[in-house]
Amino acid sequence: MNARIFLVLTLLGLPAYAVEKIEERADADPRGEVEVSNTAGNVTVTGWDRSEVEVTGELGDSGERLEFVPEGKHTLIKVIYPRDRDHHGDRHTYADLDIRIPEQSRLEVTTVSADITVSGVTGAQSLGTVSGTVVAPVAGERVEVRTVSGDARVTGNGSEGDVRVQAVSGDAIVKGVRGEISAASVSGDVEVEAQQAARLTAQSVSGNVDLAIGLTEASHVEVDTVSGEVVLDLEDGSDAEYVIETFSGDIDNCFGPEPQRTSQYAPGSELRFSTGSGSAQVRVNTLSGGVELCDENGD
Repeated sequence: MNARIFLVLTLLGLPAYAVEKIEERADADPRGEVEVSNTAGNVTVTGWDRSEVEVTGELGDSGERLEFVPEGKHTLIKVIYPRDRDHHGDRHTYADLDIRIPEQSRLEVTTVSADITVSGVTGAQSLGTVSGTVVAPVAGERVEVRTVSGDARVTGNGSEGDVRVQAVSGDAIVKGVRGEISAASVSGDVEVEAQQAARLTAQSVSGNVDLAIGLTEASHVEVDTVSGEVVLDLEDGSDAEYVIETFSGDIDNCFGPEPQRTSQYAPGSELRFSTGSGSAQVRVNTLSGGVELCDENGD
């Protein structure tokens, strides 16, 4: 067969891929709830000053369709995928959603491999994904982020909030937040930067924990790892009671006393001391990970 004829016949046998553009809009309660569900692709949510929900973007060519249901104070945005398609192996099976919602809305987003990006939303947020990444702001209301293998990053501009981030193999990152913070990962790293950490819990199994924080008089900080390293940088002049314990890791303290062996027969060591009034509490416990404790001046 002639090569050109064979090529033409081959191309004619291929499916014609064409994406579907979407554009939906509806009135919404300015303090209502918006629920978003998508499997693959991207979900971008932006808060605005209108009492409307708007959805634009595109659907893949594998038979996806958008379910857009505004009802009372609740708006549902859900991508329906064909049951006979492999959502993870077909690059044509996806949905990219660009969503605008009233800025004070409560937001819930669930995806599998789709990335989640939120900006300008001041209401409470619940964001979950399996392998996608999550980027979200915090502005007073609670922000909860859950990932399996994707990274999670929650940022603020110094505003107070309640942030909870959980990951399995992804990194958990919280920056620019005051208030209550909980960040945990199994094998990923945990990183927190907070000028005023009222209550901070950081947990890891094999990932490292890196904290750069300031303390209030009532601050309570708890850090637990198995083999992960812990670096704790504090603002100068933080008054606190410190209890640092490790079974086989090293403790390096750059502004207080030296750690002590817990037993002449076991490798464990601990560090207990107070600065200033000792009103805040800092607790660090590791099994085999090392601990480095410093203030911002390194002395």
